[in-house]
Amino acid sequence: MNFLDEANKIKDSLIADRRYLHENPELSNEEENTVKFICDRLKELGIKYIAVPRGGILGIIGSSATENEPKTVLLRADIDALEILESEKNLARKKQCVSKVKGAAHLCGHDAHTAMLLGAAKLIKEHVDELDKNNMRVILAFERGEETGGNLCDLLEFLYHNNIKVHGCFAEHVRGTGLKAGTAAILDGPVTAGAFGFEIDIYGKGGHGSTPYIANNPIDCFAAVYQAVSEIPVRFIPADKTCSFSLGLVSAGQVWNIIPDKLTFAGSYRYYEQEVGKLVHDKFHQMLADICRTYGCEYEVKKQIGPVIPTVNNEQCAEIARNAARKLGDGIQVGFKRWTASESFSAATKLYPGAMAFIGIENDELGSGADNHSPFFDIDENALTVGAALYAQYAFDFIAYNGKIEFKEYESTPDELYKEVNYV
Repeated sequence: MNFLDEANKIKDSLIADRRYLHENPELSNEEENTVKFICDRLKELGIKYIAVPRGGILGIIGSSATENEPKTVLLRADIDALEILESEKNLARKKQCVSKVKGAAHLCGHDAHTAMLLGAAKLIKEHVDELDKNNMRVILAFERGEETGGNLCDLLEFLYHNNIKVHGCFAEHVRGTGLKAGTAAILDGPVTAGAFGFEIDIYGKGGHGSTPYIANNPIDCFAAVYQAVSEIPVRFIPADKTCSFSLGLVSAGQVWNIIPDKLTFAGSYRYYEQEVGKLVHDKFHQMLADICRTYGCEYEVKKQIGPVIPTVNNEQCAEIARNAARKLGDGIQVGFKRWTASESFSAATKLYPGAMAFIGIENDELGSGADNHSPFFDIDENALTVGAALYAQYAFDFIAYNGKIEFKEYESTPDELYKEVNYV
């Protein structure tokens, strides 16, 4: 079978699905119409599915044997949009379609991921006899709320508590800058970063600028906190490890001569080793507490995400994916950059051996290739057939693979993993 040839035959439906999703985006945990759209598509294809509250949708294709457990691979796509106002233009021209919902847009490519997995579902379903004959099963996981993190854990918990064993997993993510449309990049080891994100309120005592000695300025306290926590990557992380720090929000006061009683700041750290994330988390909270106490301020953690674990490609699974991509054509890159974005799919690669592939969407002539999350982000829709075909090819190649996969099993349950990565 040549899945790329088969995907090219359904190219029009891939594009139509992607454009519908792009024009009708829904933010994290608000994806009710998107869920209905996916369920309707799966129903049309005759694929059994389960809508998991909060988590998303699980479609199941293949063997339903109960005595001899089917060898099972999970394919993941994320379905939520970002809270960003989309530009009607990309890097070169007017976009072919734009969001119809003001302030919400698929500027990370989740519309493409969903369309590609729906396309793969059709391709896989057409070969379901082979799955049944060989006691094999494919699970399609359409994840809600990826941008806010954690919802994949709801799907993984459902599988665990319903005794549905998964032997491996695979996901795709479109990438612009540096990865041409029609190509795929599959790397070994960490491919997306872990993250520790936070939003903190610092409370002091307000006053007038003429008498700062009577007030207790939370801005002064924040200045000391910022100086300390921004130095964590330099002071505590070894030089051969990677860690970055950034702030995205600082808010305090409204008038030049009035000292506020509250300041809010938010930001994140990124890293590729889980132990780095844990160290950063502990040092951040230690410094925050010590400095606020020194300045006579109090603080409240309004929001915290992580330390989220990095997405780590299993070496054997990455090679299966590379071989699958080679079957589709010559457009494969190996020496591509890791990504400092973080990914909820990391939870899956912690529980099961798996891999994430980057799908190229850059086309200078079309103007696609802006960074993910940019208002100018756009895709070359020719990438949709590559993504759909690779999903399908990986599924069949993984479950047919008889070699040994080196993988350290997670020692606890998905519920405990959820707590470990501290999504709140």
